[in-house]
Amino acid sequence: MISQKRQMSLQYKSPSRNSDTSISSISPLAVPPDITLLCSDGIEISVHGLILSQVSPILRQKVDEVLQVPTEPLPPNRKRKPFCRSVPEVPKDVGPRYLTVSEDSKTWNHLLMFCCPELKPILYSNLNDFKLQTYQKVILAADKYRMVEVLEKIKGYVGGLIYKHLAAKGDPFVLYAIAYGCGLEEEAGCAARETLKHPQDVVSTTDHPVYRHIPGTALHQLLAYRHQCIALIEPLLVSWEELCSSFQGGPSAAKWKNCRERCCTTNEHSVYKTRCAWFAQHLERVKRAYTECTDPSAVVSPTLLNETLAAVSGCKGCTAFVTAEQIVAFNMALKKSLDEFLPLVPLPSIDV
Repeated sequence: MISQKRQMSLQYKSPSRNSDTSISSISPLAVPPDITLLCSDGIEISVHGLILSQVSPILRQKVDEVLQVPTEPLPPNRKRKPFCRSVPEVPKDVGPRYLTVSEDSKTWNHLLMFCCPELKPILYSNLNDFKLQTYQKVILAADKYRMVEVLEKIKGYVGGLIYKHLAAKGDPFVLYAIAYGCGLEEEAGCAARETLKHPQDVVSTTDHPVYRHIPGTALHQLLAYRHQCIALIEPLLVSWEELCSSFQGGPSAAKWKNCRERCCTTNEHSVYKTRCAWFAQHLERVKRAYTECTDPSAVVSPTLLNETLAAVSGCKGCTAFVTAEQIVAFNMALKKSLDEFLPLVPLPSIDV
């Protein structure tokens, strides 16, 4: 015996079960459902066999087999009602034609929303209400039953949801996990790029429940992507003279390498090949700012400029020729190079 029963009816209009009507052209018809899905959790969902036949070649065969089986009258004390009140009730003198499915009722309730154009999927304004595990099951079910058009609708819906929340400055780490879990590689890449605007320690300490439903390789790939982006700045800082020559006034910046003041000559930095202590400190501050928040805009922060100008004032020789415009130009040249190289870093890929 079935311990719990629930009915959900889907209505449509189509002249023939064997027609080539697509799901986008199916519309409601005031007829009772003729198939009862028996889900793995014991819940019944009343649907129209025609809509199942239209969206899945596998279900079409099963529906045809079920409809050939004669039904028995329902017991007097048993009632079945459709989910939608505007649709006629299932005839009380006709027993259900069962189609047993291996998925639970929650999965089918979501899946059927994409099968019938009259039903609209839920628009989640709060990402915490989005259940990744449920949609993973829905996508697996659609793929299992070869619902090609339905699968496209599901992925399009989830992808649109991700882009909507990215535009609204939603949590990119959660959106990356949702995209990865649903097999949306392009959306996962966009979310991964947005995570660069957040501190590095946020990635390794994220404990959002959504990460429980994706493989550990997803977070590993995100961390690897960020590390590759961070590594871009190292060669640019070492070859800083090339950056200096790219902006107007660059030749005067060559003095950053050969200041003759004692405070600079005694502080030669072999890594950056400069004697100017303030400039070596500036490069370190830029590197630290970009490492903490892997966003090119971090290297043009006004805070960095102010700290550098304060350090310049400690050397009389540097103060004579170093201007704020030069430092700004250097930082902008660095940002321009990072903007050029950052898109070349391979985005995380989804393991199939």
